[in-house]
Amino acid sequence: MSQYPSPAPGAVPAQPSTTGGYAPRKNTFGWVSLIAGAASQLLSFVATLVNAALYRSNAYEVAGISSAIFGVLSALLGIAALVFGIIGLLRKDAPKAAAAAGTALGAATLFGTLSTLIFQAVLSIGT
Repeated sequence: MSQYPSPAPGAVPAQPSTTGGYAPRKNTFGWVSLIAGAASQLLSFVATLVNAALYRSNAYEVAGISSAIFGVLSALLGIAALVFGIIGLLRKDAPKAAAAAGTALGAATLFGTLSTLIFQAVLSIGT
């Protein structure tokens, strides 16, 4: 005698699951955090290139405005990455890798933005 009951007449026997018997869970907040964190880092990199080109062409006023705009946009994306990442990390039974990476990228962006603001404040005091 088999340990499994036989299927009803006309029924198709169930196929074994390849996912271990449960549907894989998504962590949408984690993915949003990762995307926002990666976008904030990419925007910071582009800002560095743009500002370097502006400084090279002696457009210091434009470089200052550009730096402020890029800084605000990067900080907003960093805050979004941090908030969504923390929400993603707090979700029970959800994958945490994307949320952790997004949180780290968001925190790194905010740290970089804050250090840039402090650096510019110190420079402005000296002049």
